[in-house]
Amino acid sequence: MPQVFDTPQEAGQAFRRWIRRTGFSNATQAMYASKVEKFLEFVAADTAGEYDGALSDEFVRDYAVRDFRRELMTSQKAAVSTVEGYLAAIGAFYDWMGLGKPRVKRQPAPKRDPKALDEDQLRKVMRVAERRGVRDHALTSLLFQTAVRVSEASALDVDDVWAGERGGTLEVRHGKGGESRQSPIPADTRDLIRRWLVVRRQLGAPEMGPLFIARGGGRLSVRRIQSLMTTMGQDAGLPFPLSPHVLRHTYARFFLDRGGDVGALQGVLGHKNLSSTQVYTGASANAIAEAAERVRIDL
Repeated sequence: MPQVFDTPQEAGQAFRRWIRRTGFSNATQAMYASKVEKFLEFVAADTAGEYDGALSDEFVRDYAVRDFRRELMTSQKAAVSTVEGYLAAIGAFYDWMGLGKPRVKRQPAPKRDPKALDEDQLRKVMRVAERRGVRDHALTSLLFQTAVRVSEASALDVDDVWAGERGGTLEVRHGKGGESRQSPIPADTRDLIRRWLVVRRQLGAPEMGPLFIARGGGRLSVRRIQSLMTTMGQDAGLPFPLSPHVLRHTYARFFLDRGGDVGALQGVLGHKNLSSTQVYTGASANAIAEAAERVRIDL
């Protein structure tokens, strides 16, 4: 038989007393109790009587939990993982009540593409690059913010880059298939390139020639750039290997997730065919899924 309480507050207090005897860790006890209490506050705040049977009727229980879930997702903009934490706690509460778990659609956390970095991971990589020095910082920023291929970055000469204070462009003369293209250089990367050019001159490098040079003064090779990225990924604590292509894929994902047009992305990436660019649209699958989720009625 379900337990009976006069008010949601009484039920919350009894649940907190019970959970202290479960053997759960202190952190889990506190998390479950606080989340259940917030749900019960939501129920108690109902002035229309819609949730009057939330502690005794399975149908009202489900309506209340669904509405609370929707409140978390819409008004509070809670992350999927946060919502799932609430549902787990509320499910434990109703199990303890003897009413059974609510029938509420669970939404698993979206899977992140392992070939792209999230914002926190990208931030860590850029901080590692900054500590390594201006050359590696400028190179890493360029690989991400212009989405050039590693072979294109290695082949860049000083006169392929214009990095002014109010604008800048990158001339890719040796693109895939012999294609050439221009890409805009964002302000952060322009500043780093200007700083690197000063250091490059101080190292005695010729005025023209390779943009990124190795210690001996020669062109920084594709293999060396790949090795640098691998080392920086390890130093940043990434769960998968970092490569120039991961930075390129990350740019494509950020571009699309922020509303960028696939056709425009095609030009930035230097793809001859749109079908090649459409591979990257999978990076926006999470955004598409979230949008589709909203086009429904959650009863």
